[in-house]
Amino acid sequence: MSGDWLAQAVGSAGSPGYYCSLAVIGSMPAISYYEAGSGDLWYVAALDAKGEAWGSPEQVDSLGDVGTYTALAEVDGKAAISYFDGTNRDLKYAIRLGP
Repeated sequence: MSGDWLAQAVGSAGSPGYYCSLAVIGSMPAISYYEAGSGDLWYVAALDAKGEAWGSPEQVDSLGDVGTYTALAEVDGKAAISYFDGTNRDLKYAIRLGP
């Protein structure tokens, strides 16, 4: 095995990490994920480009059982997430409006 890895928890409340997606937003890595305990969609971004420090997770959607099958991307410099709403059986899209 070659190379070294740094593994760390970036979201720790409840049951995070299901259906996660990783993307670079600006120059920072970011992750969208489904929190199984609450059935909510969450987003967390790194505070540095190497991903050595992470910000606080942000709840994106909590209206029903939402957030499975996330796909995170950068759209016009902003975080955008497509995901499944299990309650209403809809495909949903969220885009971060603020910084």
